[in-house]
Amino acid sequence: MTTAYQELDSEAVGWPTITLAVLAGMVKDGFMDITDNGPNPNAFNIEDATTENAAYRRVAWTGKHLQVTLMSIEPGGAIGLEVHHGTDQFLRIDAGKGRVKMGPSKDDLPYQQDVGDGWSIQVPAGTWHDVENTGDEALRLYTIYAPTHHAQGIVQNTPEDAEKDEDQGKDEPPSWVEEVDTKGEESA
Repeated sequence: MTTAYQELDSEAVGWPTITLAVLAGMVKDGFMDITDNGPNPNAFNIEDATTENAAYRRVAWTGKHLQVTLMSIEPGGAIGLEVHHGTDQFLRIDAGKGRVKMGPSKDDLPYQQDVGDGWSIQVPAGTWHDVENTGDEALRLYTIYAPTHHAQGIVQNTPEDAEKDEDQGKDEPPSWVEEVDTKGEESA
């Protein structure tokens, strides 16, 4: 794949070489090679990366104020009922089908909507929410957190891996992030 970014001299523009590789949209073994290069310029084909991602959660890019993650939810699985008290969230479905549930408490989820390829979901801070896979194939989506929520570049293959990393303190935003959700999160 050739782009104008590949022809730039990294010394001349002051960007690290890794940034130029990420901007070039490198493909490795048929899967887009995504490296979370922190708050540096970045570009990749998010639809291809999302539909190719098999990990439960893969942090694709971490900025100072927001973060992009890719997710894959197996049939019958779910993200898990949770609330982010100080984080707005945007999700977009790129493959599969599911059902989103949202509401003011974990026992009161009046908003329910079937979703599929091309649908977006907006979750206001303080809203309990879950996305369940109701189909027979993996539900592939990406989510944008504002502010940043997870560790830079972390890949968690299963929901159990994600829970373990959170319990062990391995899934925390990097210290250089300028805005962090200090209001916390809860899971049901």
